[in-house]
Amino acid sequence: MKYPEFLFRMTKDYKKQQEVLEFMRDTSLKVMETKIGDDGLASKLDVNSNEEENLDGKSPQIFLDSLMDLARKSEDFTMKDIIDNLITIIIAGNDTTATTLSNLMLMLAIHQDVQERVYKEVMQACPAMDQFVSQEDVGMLTYTEMVCKETMRLFPIAPLIGRVTTQEIKLDDKNSIPANATIVAVIYQVHRDPSIWGPEPEKFNPDHFLPENCSRRHPYAYVPFSAGPRNCIGLRYAWISMKILIAHVLRRYRLRTTLTMESIKMKDSIILRISNGCLVTLEERNDQKQDEDVITNGRKPLIFMDSLLDLARKTESFTKEDIIDNMITILESGKDTTATTLKMVFLMLAIHPDIQERVHEEILRVCPDTDQFVSMEDASALSYMEMVCKEVWRLYPVGPFVGRVAAQNIKLDDKHTIPANSQILINFHHLHRNPSTWGPDVDKFIPDRFLPENCTQRHPYAFLPFSAGPRNCIGLRYAWLSLKIIIVHVLRRYRLRTTLTMDRIKIRFSVVTRILDGCPITLEER
Repeated sequence: MKYPEFLFRMTKDYKKQQEVLEFMRDTSLKVMETKIGDDGLASKLDVNSNEEENLDGKSPQIFLDSLMDLARKSEDFTMKDIIDNLITIIIAGNDTTATTLSNLMLMLAIHQDVQERVYKEVMQACPAMDQFVSQEDVGMLTYTEMVCKETMRLFPIAPLIGRVTTQEIKLDDKNSIPANATIVAVIYQVHRDPSIWGPEPEKFNPDHFLPENCSRRHPYAYVPFSAGPRNCIGLRYAWISMKILIAHVLRRYRLRTTLTMESIKMKDSIILRISNGCLVTLEERNDQKQDEDVITNGRKPLIFMDSLLDLARKTESFTKEDIIDNMITILESGKDTTATTLKMVFLMLAIHPDIQERVHEEILRVCPDTDQFVSMEDASALSYMEMVCKEVWRLYPVGPFVGRVAAQNIKLDDKHTIPANSQILINFHHLHRNPSTWGPDVDKFIPDRFLPENCTQRHPYAFLPFSAGPRNCIGLRYAWLSLKIIIVHVLRRYRLRTTLTMDRIKIRFSVVTRILDGCPITLEER
């Protein structure tokens, strides 16, 4: 403390502190009023109520619901207690997220190659500078998440956590921790342990969080949010908010710094901070508009239904019947292609039980309960499953061919040119099995082909299961989400078996790629 309490109350600092606290109370009260309405606030928080449900008639879901439910059930828990708890959550979430973002921006500024990879991923997921970053977009930022995790490994917000043992814990034949003992876990040291993270644990290396590296580590080797039933309640909010902010910043700016990893000095307190500050400068990107024009043609993205309605408003020749016909086409084509892909995925998992087991282990980490709802956030965390799906599409692209018309002359070399208005047929099946791109074992099923470091070495159009460019598949994101959710529900309950082998699979090419003899798969309950 700078002053004794009675002297502190006479200072400007105390006055400033009270102003900040008053602002936080007003903010918390506005949150309360938004949740349950301005009118009848006290009556709706009637502590004598015997209701078992919250105001919406549902079991409490968010933290505020739980606080309100507690206030209804207990006379000792008042509206003031609710507001105090909300202030704690808002302040804790604000300070820790801001500190982590500062560290993250600094790491990107120091490591320009990593920053460039994150920028490219952001531009693929949400390229338009004014585009809203949705949860679905956030789920596609897998390399960005690896970078965030590596930042929190080196600079965990809470360097220490305390716990009290509820019972005696036997460590070995000679040593045990007695019940009611206070234990301090040094997360900072755990995250830099060479026996876990290799001989260079102090280097910034996002590849520490590649799926195959994570699967080899103890689940408590990385605990930036603590772990167990008393872990950080703001875990999911932290991931989403960090990714959204990173997307908005990197779309507009390059990050620069004169600091190096060796010059960083740490200061331990309740929150781990960099003592010499995060000296980062923002350099406006001059390639933003060009990138945006290439990827989105400078237009704000719309969903397909919006485009149809917009077209109907602008032209009398496009009627309500045309809209319905187009929607039927989308629904039918999406259903058939997704079903075909699912059969291929299940067959590949049945043929390769080792890969099936890895997918199952990932599912149990992300959403272990058999009746658990699979959210978009859960689906985005299934990175190894996504690699498996991509490898299935590489070997068995749903649309084996795609036709295009050349809009202008395309010069291939000094001797060859594709004239304008030529019809071009692109063979995805051969493209996806080209040894010069995929190596000599192109016919083998190897999901690791889609590890981030392998993808960066390939041409962006080497893998085109949904086509590419402005006329690519409009159901791309829906396909990813639906595939993952269905696979989760199936593998949580069943083991897949088959008598087929890779060398016995026969393919029939038509509008959609199909396996000639079907997919003989049996389900074995787990």
